[in-house]
Amino acid sequence: MHWEGFVAGAVAGASGTLVGHAFDTAKVIEQVGGSGPRQTLNIRTLYRGILTPLLTAGFLRSLNFGVFGARLHGTARGRCLRAARAAPPVAPASHGPSLLPRD
Repeated sequence: MHWEGFVAGAVAGASGTLVGHAFDTAKVIEQVGGSGPRQTLNIRTLYRGILTPLLTAGFLRSLNFGVFGARLHGTARGRCLRAARAAPPVAPASHGPSLLPRD
């Protein structure tokens, strides 16, 4: 099995979350800033609560990249473009149900 896609997906998901989480936190703090005491923006404040998004984004992106790569390699073997077109729909379908909201 080709593990490179899984590793690349995990790195992509984790790095995207590391960068985006701080910006999202700063945005929310600025949006609700008038409703209470002013919070200082330091590293601890910006990255509070990052563990769950970090793990889930890395895991889901890893599934997406890994399944796509395995399907691409398994169907196309690098020779047939028509067979390679089958890979993109399979990757999101492999983890799509886990993204659905639940109540």
